[in-house]
Order: sequence, then structure tokens, then C-alpha cells
Amino acid sequence: MFFNALFYVEVSTSKMFDQQEDKILRQVTIFAWNLKGALTLAILSASCERFYRNVRVSELVCARAMTLDGSTRAYEEMRRTCKNVVRCNRSVFQRLSVFGACVVDANTPLRLLLIVGSYTVVLLQFSLSSNM
Repeated sequence: MFFNALFYVEVSTSKMFDQQEDKILRQVTIFAWNLKGALTLAILSASCERFYRNVRVSELVCARAMTLDGSTRAYEEMRRTCKNVVRCNRSVFQRLSVFGACVVDANTPLRLLLIVGSYTVVLLQFSLSSNM
């Protein structure tokens, strides 16, 4: 999404000074495409954050269940299952990452928005300086 947003900002700024009739349609299309990407990223980040929260809750519930007293067969099976859940979460669970560069969580859309905003300002400065 980052490179798409910068590409479309560059295209819209390079064509900004053209006297074409479809300039508004092009810019609305670019804005809608970038908005779609941002919404998709926001939905993915929210889903990942909900999943991470549920993993933490399940680990806490299992830790609580292991401290309860009981001697029935069902209790022993539940305790063994809870031990396995806690053990697997400690050894196997990793957060979703983007090629190992960053972790996808609730802050990802905000970080991406800040980066795209900064580069947009730079692209606009280059575009305005070359047209003067």
C-alpha cells in the first residue's frame, strides 16, 4: 500500500498542472483507491489485534484453570490441555510480521499514514519546485 500511495500521489502531482477535462475524475479515482487500501489495512490490523487479545485471554484462562483443585478425570484432561496451550503459546506463537520488517498490530495504519504523509509532502515540494 505504501508504494501504491506514493505512486498515485506522484502521478496526481505530475498531472496536476495539465489542462485535461478528466483531472478531477483521475484524482477521485486515486483517492478512492488509496482509501480502499487504507481501509483494508485497518481491517487487517484490527483483526490481528483481536486475535492477539484472544490468545492472551486464553493463556490467562488456562493459567487460572491450572491453579484450581480437583481430582476427577475431566479435570486432569482439562489441566493437561491448558498446560499444552500455555506451552505452545510460549514456544510457537509469533505475531504476524511483514517480511520480518514490522509487526502488524493496531498501530500499523497510523505508522503507515505518517510515513505516506511525510513522503507526500516531499513529493509535493518537488512537484511545485519543478513547475515554477
